[in-house]
Amino acid sequence: MDAYCQRQGVHTSSLRFMVDGERLKPTDTPAALEMEDGDMIDAMAEQTGGF
Repeated sequence: MDAYCQRQGVHTSSLRFMVDGERLKPTDTPAALEMEDGDMIDAMAEQTGGF
């Protein structure tokens, strides 16, 4: 997550990382998430505010 944010030039708090609809924690590993080759991690802009 840190490496991706550095390459994109954004702070880690500005993005949300998800796998299969579940938000990742910084301590998660591919093995703990039972990820397989070809699985993708989604990076989405974090939004705050609204009603």
